Amino acid sequence: MSIVAEYAKRIIVMLDGRVVVNITPIKSFEDRRLMEKINVEPLQISRLSIKTAGKAVLTINEYISLI
Repeated sequence: MSIVAEYAKRIIVMLDGRVVVNITPIKSFEDRRLMEKINVEPLQISRLSIKTAGKAVLTINEYISLI
């Protein structure tokens, strides 16, 4: 998922041949239920930032700026 976070502007998730999600990477990492549903583990930095600052980030530099 780190490559997705670095390069993708949108994440489109298909399940059983249907588009179930079409959102930005940051929104996808903030949605814990979505991550569980599609069986994807969020970035460690995203999990840390949600727990400590209540907001997902995609990079360490974003986290440093946030706190």
